[in-house]
Amino acid sequence: MKKHIIVVDINSEYVKFVQAHIRQKGFVITKAAAFPAGEISDEEISKQIRRTTLLTRLKGSYVIGVISRKDVAVRELRLPSTDPAELRQMASFEARKQIPFAGENTVSDFRVIEKDKDNYSRVILSIASKDVVERYIRILHNSGLKPQALLLSTEGIRHWLKILTRDKEYKDRCVCVLNIDSSSAEITVILQGSILLTRIATFGASSFGADTASREKWTARLLLEVKRSIELYNKNRKHYPAVDKILITGPSVIGKEICQIMQNELNIESLIVDMAEGFSISDDAFGEEGLPEAVSIAADLGFAAGAYASNLNLLPDEFKKLKKVRFRQRQAAAICALLFAIFILSSSLIINKFYNKTNLLRALKGSVAAVAPELNTIRSQLETVKVVESYLKEARAPLILLYELHRIVPNGILFTNISLGRTDNVVFQGTAPAMSDIFKFISILEQSDIFRNIKLIYASKRRSEVEELADFQITCRLLVHKE
Repeated sequence: MKKHIIVVDINSEYVKFVQAHIRQKGFVITKAAAFPAGEISDEEISKQIRRTTLLTRLKGSYVIGVISRKDVAVRELRLPSTDPAELRQMASFEARKQIPFAGENTVSDFRVIEKDKDNYSRVILSIASKDVVERYIRILHNSGLKPQALLLSTEGIRHWLKILTRDKEYKDRCVCVLNIDSSSAEITVILQGSILLTRIATFGASSFGADTASREKWTARLLLEVKRSIELYNKNRKHYPAVDKILITGPSVIGKEICQIMQNELNIESLIVDMAEGFSISDDAFGEEGLPEAVSIAADLGFAAGAYASNLNLLPDEFKKLKKVRFRQRQAAAICALLFAIFILSSSLIINKFYNKTNLLRALKGSVAAVAPELNTIRSQLETVKVVESYLKEARAPLILLYELHRIVPNGILFTNISLGRTDNVVFQGTAPAMSDIFKFISILEQSDIFRNIKLIYASKRRSEVEELADFQITCRLLVHKE
């Protein structure tokens, strides 16, 4: 675990920056800053981030990029499995089906919220446009920062609430957090650390207005969004506790009057909370100028506390794999250093034996030269055997396929067509009692020694005369030469 965390949050109006230092007894916020970004290019944003972090950037920091809730579609799903591999396949399938982006142009991740006794899992699924994600990563890379994670701002609010309420009597109650930022207001219902609802209002503190009329209009819009959110929660969560507290955080420009209006109109206890309450912050963290008055860093402070927790990470798979590769490279470098030390210690023994080994090698070369003609004859015969063996194995391919299917196909899977191409490509078409049976069949194919590159082409439900069925088409490659 790295001792320094850097959080960079980019939205349409501001870029926010938080740095924390992890200590033995907790963590402390050492820097918090923000600068306007609404009217400057991405290149200028990168330069400004570099200038902002230059004096405090520490080697080996854990870098988190924060993606705004406005740029992410969030869905809650109930999936018929508790197996992590099956859930990942199902979540990826649902992401392509539900979101209006092209399937290949999205980045998604999920987190399991709850598992029930019926072997179902309730998950929260987040999906973002790949173009948006790549822009975030490009800005950070150009500033000299390499993000280890790209996290949804809602997750930061979850960690922020945990820090805020750890010593409060309402820490286990159902709370609605209203985080008002410059260009948006995020509404999140949380119960015991679990996100039960998240919505976004696309207006924030920057449009609060200076005159009384515009403020009243703004407050009425916000009140309506909060009311709709709580009504939606009550409709979808009939067996969960009702929201009994609203916590309002964000810039101080909003004022306490909005808290009283919320409490009167919704009949729910409402509190305005300082976004830094409960956090250990160094004296000079905010600098001389402090933060712009319309900015909230509640989510960013939360990530400083929950950087290493389970979060929705929208970093593309190729970057996650690169991160793993770099970790393995560091491990390999350490192993190489150890091996080199062993080599140095044992080199004296090797040098002493080198002369004897040289003489032995000469004797072996003489023996090889004596049997060379017979060896060439055997090599020619072996090539002939390999040619015959290849023909025999190609003829066995259909039998291998049928035998393996007979061995592994579970009850309920019915095939309407099985085709085997000349290049060992196999196409399965058939039906299953339920969608979950299709994903279980895919898992069985992946465990087989003779099937590779397994892909689900389509899966769809239909109603027959007597029951509901799921049709599917799966392609894979048959390893006919596998022994």
